[in-house]
Amino acid sequence: MKMLVKRACYALMWYSAMLSFSFADEPARENPKSVPFRADLQRTGCFSGKGVPQPREVLWRFETPPLGTRPPFDNDRGDILSPVYENGALYVSCFYHYIFRLDAATGREKWRLKVGGALMASPVVADGIVYIGMDMGDGSFYALDSETGQPKWLFKAPDNIQATPLVAGGTVYLPCKDGCLYALEAKTGVTLWKYRGLGGAGCSSPATRDGILYVCGSNMMNAIDLKNGSKVWRFKANGEIFTGPTVSDGKVYCGTDEGYLYALDSKTGKELWKLDTADSIRTSLAACDGVVFFVHQTSLSFSPPRALQAIARARNGRLA
Repeated sequence: MKMLVKRACYALMWYSAMLSFSFADEPARENPKSVPFRADLQRTGCFSGKGVPQPREVLWRFETPPLGTRPPFDNDRGDILSPVYENGALYVSCFYHYIFRLDAATGREKWRLKVGGALMASPVVADGIVYIGMDMGDGSFYALDSETGQPKWLFKAPDNIQATPLVAGGTVYLPCKDGCLYALEAKTGVTLWKYRGLGGAGCSSPATRDGILYVCGSNMMNAIDLKNGSKVWRFKANGEIFTGPTVSDGKVYCGTDEGYLYALDSKTGKELWKLDTADSIRTSLAACDGVVFFVHQTSLSFSPPRALQAIARARNGRLA
């Protein structure tokens, strides 16, 4: 989920940035010291752990540097996107050109890298490498050493990158606004294959389960074979899909800008149910314990979500 936090990153209590829901029926993470983007490769949004007790104090605050002092910036520091936790460190991308590594306990900056364009996605950290792509620039996709921030390799995509990539099995799966998905060798950046049929700009993070990659393009939900990039199935939704896929209990969930919440069979792409929520859904879903959580967002607006307004039963799509 692209949760934007104005100007500063806070720590309320130790590990508070990484803990949320806890449900035993979701797949365990491979590395308990790592918290992937949206909890797991299925993008369920369900985090393992006991949760955070009542916060008593703000432990630290980190402010990003101002972009500049000339209009239209006026000391604007930009927005911080969802942080990623890995072995005692937080990796944070900022809309205005920066990615940081912070000490999770103190908020102290370990390193920063300034890139040549906006960062619209959270980073991914895997096997000592930080992956981040650039928007409003030249399509640069960086693989950085997690300890030093130094580039290990650079991939030049033909268009901008707005999605958080997925890293699984030594491969980086990268949606691009050119309507393609690129499979890159994680250690070298070499292109393994390219899927050309997203159906539109790839602007949301993929998910994977049981050898299938799920990724959105415009109003299309695509299921792709992880090994060779071949199409398994494709589903056309009513409206643009901004949420990205969430995979849980044999179903793929997504929401559209027209306000529809879909549940699809993960193996066939068959529509199992559809719920008209009567308002735009632009933020990522969470699927936990047989319930799908979603947030309404005002149509044609980039304002923050108004509230967590509704939940739907995963079995039949009825409001709980």
